[in-house]
Amino acid sequence: MTHMRSGRSVDEESDEGVDLIALGRRVRHLRKKQPMTLDDLAEAVGTVPSQLSLLENGRREPKLSQLRQIAKTLGVGVDELFGAEPPTVARPWR
Repeated sequence: MTHMRSGRSVDEESDEGVDLIALGRRVRHLRKKQPMTLDDLAEAVGTVPSQLSLLENGRREPKLSQLRQIAKTLGVGVDELFGAEPPTVARPWR
């Protein structure tokens, strides 16, 4: 079932909105760079690890207040979580 809002379906808004996969990858990349576990970040943000896991896997769109707390905890600005390109993990030279 598709719901209408502002003359557009919610599905259409999702397609034009935030890239949840890229957002999740960026959060995971920044979290591991700290290094922090899901448990560590969840405790700092005031949520449960399973909710952050859903976010990192692109299956949950977080509230702005939660994004602010995540960004603050990871030491970045909220805008960095929405960069155009997902982060790449540098591989060590062999």
